[in-house]
Amino acid sequence: MRAIEVRWDDRDQLSFYTGCHGAENAPIHAALTRAEGLIPVAALVGGTGAAD
Repeated sequence: MRAIEVRWDDRDQLSFYTGCHGAENAPIHAALTRAEGLIPVAALVGGTGAAD
């Protein structure tokens, strides 16, 4: 499984592993997946977007 990393600057970051997450992590997983569709990250990471 992949991870989603969000960085605000050199010190502030969020790293979220998308595999084996429990129900309590479902809201953050859904929000991060939606965010991928809002910004053009696919060209930077080699994927095709949020549906990968």
